[in-house]
Amino acid sequence: MLGTDPTDIAFGVAYVDAGATAADDVDGDITGSIVVDTNTVGPHTITYDVSDAAGHPAVQVTRTVNVLPL
Repeated sequence: MLGTDPTDIAFGVAYVDAGATAADDVDGDITGSIVVDTNTVGPHTITYDVSDAAGHPAVQVTRTVNVLPL
């Protein structure tokens, strides 16, 4: 995971990750498999959890994203 933790964003603004990446020794770059969901005002702990094509999980990392009210 790259970037700051925690990070702040405004409500209603699409969250663009500061630089989490995922790679696998067989599948290569699997960054597109990372899912981030922030829909509610307040602090959110984003857990980055990704698996390769064979289902082998990566070590989870977390980031706190504070969604700020308008």
